[in-house]
Parts: sequence; C-alpha cells; structure tokens
Amino acid sequence: MYVNYIKSVIVLFLLIGVSIQAQHIKKIQPEDYERWSFLIMKEISGDGMWTSYGLRYEVTEDTLFVKHTQTEKSFNFPATNRGSFSDDSKYFGCLSESNVFSLLDLDKTTIEETENIRQYGFSESGRYMFLLKTNDELILKDLKSKKTQSFSDISSCSFDPKENKLAYLAKTNVGLIDLSTFKESKIIQETPHNFQRLTWHPSGKSLAFLGQTTESDRKVLNAYYYQTSTNQLYTLNPMTFTQFPDNMEIVSTVNFKISQDGRAVFMDIHFKQDSKEEDDSNVQIWYSNDQELYPWKDKRLAQYLFKIAVWVPKKSELKQLQKASWSRFIIGPNENYALAWDIDKYKPSFAYEANADIYLVDLQTGAQKQVLENFGATFNHWGIHWSQGGKYINYFKDKHWWVYDLQNDSHKNVTYSLKYPVYDTNYDRSGLVPAYGSPGWITNDKEILIYDQYDLWAIDPKDMSKRRLTNGREQAITYRIYNKLFEEYPSRGVRSKGYDFSEKIAFEMSHEKTKKSGYAIWDSKAFRKLVYGDFYVDYLKKAPQADIYMYRKQRFDVSPQLIVDKGKETKKILVQSNPQQDNYYWGKSELVDYTNTEGKPLQAVLFYPANYDPDKTYPMIVNIYQKKSYMLHHYQTPSPVIDVFNATNFVNDDYFVLYPDITYTIDNPGRSALDCVTRAVEASLRMERAINKDRLGLLGHSFGGYETTFIIGQTDMFSAAIAGAPMTDLVSYYLSIGWNTGKSHAWRFEHQQLRFSGPYYQLLDAYIQNSPINNIEGIDTPLLHWFGDKDGQVDWYQGIELYNALRRKGKENIFLVYPDEGHVLSKEKNKRDYTKRIQEWFGSYLKDEVPPEWMVN
Repeated sequence: MYVNYIKSVIVLFLLIGVSIQAQHIKKIQPEDYERWSFLIMKEISGDGMWTSYGLRYEVTEDTLFVKHTQTEKSFNFPATNRGSFSDDSKYFGCLSESNVFSLLDLDKTTIEETENIRQYGFSESGRYMFLLKTNDELILKDLKSKKTQSFSDISSCSFDPKENKLAYLAKTNVGLIDLSTFKESKIIQETPHNFQRLTWHPSGKSLAFLGQTTESDRKVLNAYYYQTSTNQLYTLNPMTFTQFPDNMEIVSTVNFKISQDGRAVFMDIHFKQDSKEEDDSNVQIWYSNDQELYPWKDKRLAQYLFKIAVWVPKKSELKQLQKASWSRFIIGPNENYALAWDIDKYKPSFAYEANADIYLVDLQTGAQKQVLENFGATFNHWGIHWSQGGKYINYFKDKHWWVYDLQNDSHKNVTYSLKYPVYDTNYDRSGLVPAYGSPGWITNDKEILIYDQYDLWAIDPKDMSKRRLTNGREQAITYRIYNKLFEEYPSRGVRSKGYDFSEKIAFEMSHEKTKKSGYAIWDSKAFRKLVYGDFYVDYLKKAPQADIYMYRKQRFDVSPQLIVDKGKETKKILVQSNPQQDNYYWGKSELVDYTNTEGKPLQAVLFYPANYDPDKTYPMIVNIYQKKSYMLHHYQTPSPVIDVFNATNFVNDDYFVLYPDITYTIDNPGRSALDCVTRAVEASLRMERAINKDRLGLLGHSFGGYETTFIIGQTDMFSAAIAGAPMTDLVSYYLSIGWNTGKSHAWRFEHQQLRFSGPYYQLLDAYIQNSPINNIEGIDTPLLHWFGDKDGQVDWYQGIELYNALRRKGKENIFLVYPDEGHVLSKEKNKRDYTKRIQEWFGSYLKDEVPPEWMVN
C-alpha cells in the first residue's frame, strides 16, 4: 500500500508539472518574430577546439560567435559577420560593420580591439598579421614576439605564400617588408600610379601587379613583374611595347596571374573603348541581322571583348592567346593547352548561349585544332571540363559522357555500356537534358568520376573498365561528393587536383522519397556514416589538423543546431538556436503522397497549424513553385518581413500550408501545374479531415505566380489567391526583353523553365491555351497580384495586362506596384507592407476577418 501511495504521489506530481509547463506554452505573436534568428555555420579552427558561427536576424544586426567545442566558453561580436582563425589555431580575427577589428587570443581568451580597420589578414602559419586602416595606415604585427610596426599610405598588401615577405601597394610606390626584420625595400618609388591586382606566385619567388598611368590624356594600365631573388622589375606599357596590339589595352580582371612555371603573366586585354561623338538624335538602331539584341550589347558586350594574353617578361614577348571571335578561353591544368569557344557562326541563337565549335589551342605554338563541332550545353552549364592532369577533356553529349584523348586525338563514349542512365531521367524542362554530373577525376587522370541517379562510378578511359564506388541504388540513397569540406571543384574551369581515394573524401547522402539526409566519409577503404536520418543537414566542416567534424542539423519543428562529431565520442549539440521556441506552440510537417493524372508518383509537404487540434477545421494555403517537397525538414524562422512566403508565419496563425511537387508535360506548363496542384490538394483533404475544403488559398511568385494565375482560371477550388511577378501573356512575354540580361525571353520558353518545344508561332494554340490572360473568363477567385516597377526579369507590364483584362471583365482583383523594386522585394518597408497585406488578404477571405480599408477601397 505504501509503495502504491508513493507511486500515486509521483504520478500526480509529474502531471501537475506537465500542466504547469503547458500553461506556459503560448501562441507566438508577430511582435515576437524579431527575436528569431537563423544559424549560419562559419569556420572551425585547425585543431577543432573552436568554431565560429553567426546568427542572422531579419531586422536587427547580425552577431558573430566564437565558441570552444569542449568547455563551451563563448564570445560574441555584434554587427559582425566576417571572421577567420589563424592556421595555428591561436587567434581569431573579425571585422565589424563599423570597422572595428577584434583579435581574440584563443589561449588567453582575451580580446584586443582596433578601430577604423578596413581589411586584415593572417600569414600562412598564423604568426604574422596585418591590419589596414581606413586612413591607409598599415599595421604589421608579429603575434609571437609582439613586435608591431606601422607604414603609411598603403592601399593593399599580401603575404607571400612562403611567409618571408609582405608585399604592399601604396599611392606612389610598391614595396616589400621583410617579416624577420620588418625592414622595408622599394620596388617602385615616387610614381603616382593607381596600383592594383597584387598577386604572388605560389613559390614566393615572384609577384605581379598592375598600375594605372596617364598617357596622352588617356588612362592606361601597365603590368609589372618582379623577381624577389634578383630584385629585377619588368614593365609592360601597352603604349610603348611594340608587340602590344594597337587597338587594345590591359584590363584589370581575376585572370591576372603568374603562370605555374613562374616565367609568364596571364592577363585580360580588350578593345579600347574610345568615346564617340554622340548623334544629336541619340537614336538606337536595331538591325534584323544583329547577332545579339541592342540591349544585350549595351549591357554585356564589354565583358565578351576581354581576351586572354600572355606576357613573358624576360623574353620581352607578348602574345594574344584568345582570338577576337573566341567568346570563352579556358587554359588547361598544365598551361600547355587551352579550350576555345567559337560561337559566332551559330548566332543569332535563342538559347541562353549559342552552340559553339570547340578548339584545342597549343599555347606554345598557337596551333589550333577543332575537337567539337556545334557543341551545346544545358542552361548554366558548360558541359565540358579538363581532367586534372591535362591528358583528357570530358564532355556531355547525346545523354552520354565522352572523353577526348589529347595525345591520341580520339573521342570515346565512356558510358555507352553503363547499365544505368547518366542523364537526369526526371528532367522535365525544354532543351537539352543535363547530366547527373561529373565531379572530376581520380589522381593522375587514371579514371573519370561520373554520377548516375544514385551512385558514383569510376571509369578508365583506356580500357573502359568501370567501378561503382558507392552503393546507393539498393536503398535509393543518392551519394554525391561534398566538395566544400576539402577543395571545391568548380562547375566551370579546372579543379586543381584529382581525387585520391587513399585519403578521406566526404559524401552527401539524400533520399528523394523520405527526404532523409546526411554525410558519409570515405576513409581509404570503406565508408563511415557520419550522420543520416529524418532531418536536414548541411554546412559540414572538418578541422584541418584533427578528426573533428561539425555540421548544421534542422527540422521544420527543430531550430538549426550546430553539432560536433569527434568520431567515437557521442555527438554533441554545441549550439541550439532559438531556445525560446520551447515557450511557444509550433507546427509540424508531414509528407503527402499522390499521383498526377498520368499516374506519376509525386509528393507534397503538409505543414500543420501550431497547437493543432484534430477536432477543429483550419483553412489551408497552397504555395507553389515547381517541386517543393524537399522543404520537409527545412526550418523556416518566423519573420516580420516576408519577400515571397513564410510557412511558419501562417501555421502559427492557424493555417495548414501545403508545398506540392509539380511535374510537367512539354508544351503544357499551365495545365501540368493545374493537374498536379489540384491532385495534391485532393490527397491532402483525404489525409487530413481538419482542412476546410471551402477555405483554400493559393500563392506563388514568378513562375509560381504564373502557375497561380493560370490555375485560378481553370478551377474554383480556391477562395483567394496571391501572385507575385507572374508571366500572364506568354506570347507577349516571349517577345519581350529581360532587362537584366539584355536578351529576349525566347530562351526561357525553348530551353528552360517555361517548357515549350518551339517558338510561339509554331505552337500558337499551346501558348494561348497556357496563358492566364486568355483564360480570365474562368477567374472567379479574388486575386491580389503585385510587381516591382523595376523588375528586370518579368516586366511589370505583364501585371498591367492582367489587371486591365480582369478590370475590363469586372473580375475582383487588386494590383500592387512597389516603386523602385525588382523581381523580389528588397526594401524593409516594402517587405513589411507586403507581409501585412498578404496576411490581411487571406485573413479576410479564408477566416472571415474584417477586411481592412485598403481592400474595400
């Protein structure tokens, strides 16, 4: 009896505790939103003992934090988002928005602040540090001996990679500072040049820079090359150098660098931009045979006129490597050859970029050989890369990966016998079908690495033998090399080295259906699963000198966490962002499975109202833009300033929110969206009876705005809709110009998102049938639509057309025009205005709230 009495008391006590705790849980209010932040992973120190991270706020200043991974000792730096650790893990430096530099001594845990700093940097080992003040004073510090010295009138500086010297550019001179003595030596003295682009050779034996002079009332950039061992300075003055093309000049770009062998300097040159006398009429002349539109030439032509040249100072030689007709020029890994793109013969083009003939150029002799003809790639991809050793070129063509062998002048299809497709089988846009990808090559060009839908393959281009390096297909897990942990492989250009599978390589893991995600580490012989589960993880980092990993982990209902993984030890939550969330009701997210009318399996994410009660009914807002189910585990901070949509704001205001996936049939984008969205809504209504089928809202922006305005013309399923920056008349949009690109929108239709197989005049019925403007008689849903009047992506005249059409037909709609705003709202006051209006719009139509004055005119 006594034992049972004790148990009863304990249970009663626990129930009272739960009841008291529940009483403290409350509904979040809009005035609470500004307390929320979003966690941004920054860096991890070399020894893994410290990490830096940021908290980003919507309307208040961001804060940078540094925290010890064991003791959890922490430091914060308000209004700061830039910082770095010294490589020896002894210091952390950061610069605030008000130009205050903070140096944190990680051993002593003390902070030293210096005001009026615009730039800082640590040397390779971390022993030395420079500070550049806003008055151009340079402060050089030996952090070991504490020696400090100042130098005046310095515009920029850089440590040499071997840590012997600091090179600097000043207003009237260029010099070196010996780091062992802090003694200064001049390379150029008393010359009033605008010096820039200081760059070291990796050996530290030479450096190069540019300097602007005035020659015959014309500003001219000179190039300089300096050898530290001989103290020899070489100068390239385009006005006096006989080999320099008369009609060209040096231009300051990122291509200015010293060659790998240290003997030459690569640079961009371009045609002189001579000022012309203005025509009194100031008339633009647009020719029907122009290769590019007039606005494109006005906006983008200058960058296409940049041509790569090489200067050999000791030989006093200069060669223009890139011909005038070559639009792109990529120098190979060993700098013996380059690839050149010649696109002129394929213009005018109505893809984003024209197809090209690809040439292999010998940089020593200038000899050129065409290796590909009429080569095209999908939007935003070049589709062609150098191997890291420079022996091969790999490219994607006809849904296969090909390898060109430079030595044997031969092409091989290296995936023709692969059992699984290497092209994106789910691609539903118009134009060329892209590859799943190729991250690079095995060290020494032994094998090319290629992805299929799930796995990574290694294929020998010589004997065509192949190895599957991952086993994702069996569990429908997709493996992709995670480049950000070690050395990133650029999507364009050349990765500096191949992958060595005798070392550690990080892989991303993801499951398309369950939305699980994680990371695995290849450790010379096998995979070690670092983390994987029903959450979303990103920002994986590794300590350079320790086996310590960190990553960010989140779910829709769990604010991002910073996790420390030290191998065999238990994973540790180092940072839990937004701990105040425990005091508020919160929503949850679940997957909804459905099919379109063709039977294709699709998914949507259903977000539940905070403090959900299954015995109540709630309105639901459907937010659309292509595929959105990947957002299942993405945390969305509540925000007082929305630029498009925020699910958390609305679930905390007693709404369901649905993010459906949409798949498309070519030449039928609108009807595809109608089919998938209505089927997703119907599946959600079957799954969750608490959704009020008579109180449904629809919202989309840009292409999602187009889908929204089309759908409400075909169905009365929705009680209210909001569309931001929608394309409304597909014919007029096809013929209009994107002012941010200078191109017509034809490429968006025939090669990208709008998904048509040809121009409007060949498919006029399809264009008309899929245009919202031609279906306004079916629009009975109250519509709020908006544009920024400086939208360079979708001209706001598309909104005017829809407004005038609906107004003429007597259909209920309100058109908002935000002055001086682009495709997405950027100004805080306009975001606040938009946030308030969309809440009031849906509140009025979906919750019977009293309409505000602006809605009732």
